[in-house]
Order: sequence, then structure tokens, then C-alpha cells
Amino acid sequence: MKQINSDDQKPIILDILKDIDMFCNKNNIRYSLGYGTLLGAVRHKGFIPWDDDIDILMPRPDYNRFINLFKTENDNNDRKFVTINNYTFTEGYYYPYVKVTDERTLVIENNSKDICKGLFVDIFPIDGLPENQDNAIKFIDKCKKIKDIWSLKMLKLSNCRWTGKIYNLILKTRYSFLPLKDVVAKIDKTAQSYDYDSSNYVGAPAWGYTHRDRFEKKLFEDYTKLSFEGYEFWSISNYELYLTQIYGDYMKLPPIEQQKNYHGFTCYWR
Repeated sequence: MKQINSDDQKPIILDILKDIDMFCNKNNIRYSLGYGTLLGAVRHKGFIPWDDDIDILMPRPDYNRFINLFKTENDNNDRKFVTINNYTFTEGYYYPYVKVTDERTLVIENNSKDICKGLFVDIFPIDGLPENQDNAIKFIDKCKKIKDIWSLKMLKLSNCRWTGKIYNLILKTRYSFLPLKDVVAKIDKTAQSYDYDSSNYVGAPAWGYTHRDRFEKKLFEDYTKLSFEGYEFWSISNYELYLTQIYGDYMKLPPIEQQKNYHGFTCYWR
């Protein structure tokens, strides 16, 4: 198999994003660029130079519609999605959110037990959160504790330092009776504890940036187009508020030593 380097991966996942955008526009499904992808759109008009992935956000009602419709309309092409949730379970896939993949490619994770899959775009659901801030913090912490168990069960001990191996082995043994897919299902179910439509505050408890990922729902009700790698994609209109809360002074470049790609996988053409 021929390996695909980081620079050559970017056009492939950009094409996945273009297909998702076209599909969402056709079906009136809301989405926004998110996290580093939104930061890249605002600061670099495209990918962050040392990054090579794409993240988007969807309110839970749109996320559920996307899953239902996308599977039906894309069964006969190279775009597939892998997920575990109420609608479908992809055997061996252990993340509580959707990845839309390019089936012509093969991705092998270096540090986890995830299945081999294609190059992908991550889609994170936006869920309701408690109205009271203290209760929201407790709820987000509850979700994080379940994700910590997930991290321990996904981790390959062979990639840890010896002190980390001992500590993690003890914790992994403690939770060894829990099937990994049940932990993922627990994250997904817990994240949906508060109905999106009836909540005034929302975030991404299934996979978010802890307490920073809590916003008034109105942030996800108004959208605008932003340029990303020469194409126009949807973003929440008040992206300044979002990026400031997540990253602080988001227009300031990090130190050179932090300008690294932390995604641990190797990619090939099938």
C-alpha cells in the first residue's frame, strides 16, 4: 500500500467536507466549522499549517437527521460514516461521535485500539446543558469521568513510559469488566441527558473542551459563511465569542515548539 503524507491528506478530507456541506445544504441541516478548523478558517483562511484534520459541530437534532439521511443517500459511493449511537453501531468503532470517511483510504491509529478506517471528518453533536452554571460544571465533569475510563481502555500500554504503564494498568484492571463499546454508549447516552431544544445552554459534553465548551444556545442559531481553502463553509456567526472562550487570544500564534501535529495515525491508499 502507498502511504499518504500529511500534505496529500488535506485535499482528500477537504473533499469530504465539501460533500458534507453539499448534503447539509440540500437537506437543510445546520452545521458549523468547529475547534481548530474554525480557528484555521478565521486565522489562516484554511487549515492551520501544522494541522491536518477537520472538525464540524451539529446541534443534536440536526446531527440525528444527518445520520438517518446520510446513510440512505450514500450507500453506493466512497463516503461512509462510522458511529455508535441510537441509529447504528459500526463494529469495532469506539468514539461517541460520527466520522465521515473516504473508503479509498486506510487509517491506522498508532496509540489506540480503534479500527482501521479511512481519512475522515469528525462531526461532534451539540447537546443541552443545565441552566445553572455550577450544575453544568458538575455534569461536564461527570461526562469527563466516563471519557477518562474510555481513554484508559483505548490506550496501548506499549506506548507509555514505565511509570505510566503501572498507573494505567492498575486503572485498566479496575474497569476491565466493562466492554469498550458499553463505555462509548454510556458517553453518548449521558451527553444527551438534557434535551437540546428545551435547553438555554449547550455544549459538546460527549467530546468537548471541558468547562470552556458551554454557550448560550442562541450562538448556534445564527450562521454565516467563512472561507476555508478557497471554498465557503458554514460557521456560527459569533465565532469570535466561541474562539475566545475556547482558545483565549486565538489570533496569536503558539510558540514554535507547540506548532506540531498531534494526530497519531498513518494513512495509506487501499
